[in-house]
Amino acid sequence: MYICIITSEIIFKDIVKNRVIDELIEFTSILLKEEDGDIEYIEIYHKYIKPMEYMNIGKECWEERGIKLDVIKNEGIIFEEFIENYYKWICNYKKNDDNLVIITIDPKIIYLLEERCKKINREIMWIFKRYYTIRDIYRMINVDSKDITLGGILFELGLSLHIRYSGCIDDCRSIARIIEKIYLDNNNKIKNIFNLNRDQCKKQYE
Repeated sequence: MYICIITSEIIFKDIVKNRVIDELIEFTSILLKEEDGDIEYIEIYHKYIKPMEYMNIGKECWEERGIKLDVIKNEGIIFEEFIENYYKWICNYKKNDDNLVIITIDPKIIYLLEERCKKINREIMWIFKRYYTIRDIYRMINVDSKDITLGGILFELGLSLHIRYSGCIDDCRSIARIIEKIYLDNNNKIKNIFNLNRDQCKKQYE
């Protein structure tokens, strides 16, 4: 089974700042492979994405998300290129009979990807249909846990928070470490969770 972790940086719409739509500006993904209870790190994917409407994002981007607008303009790719590129990256590893689970920090990422795909007249990639948030997974594993922030989960699992890159990359790496730790400690339980669909998970673990 493959486990794909995704995080992103989003500049949210703000009428006062003349941003009329949400803009996805950075995307990070880490691909893990689970086999016989062991987790193998396969590859990390990271891209800057150009806003669909430049006028919606200004100099405050640097203050809000720690990314200079020039970096996005010069190094970023358009959304259509990004979604095709990411799909090919996934399919380079995952074959037809391989299971794939998506884990994200915030479902807003999935919603925004779906919205963007509709804007370019494309169905959202099938791989995003089966996703979980790291908070939901941790709740299922530790029903008594009251702290469900990313930092709180790391602390409860005895893992330190490392800040080395951007927030997007660091969050992705942190979630990967959490999944690896959960697999080591709760192998059968997390396998059972991933064998259910999201609706079944909600019913079983509410």
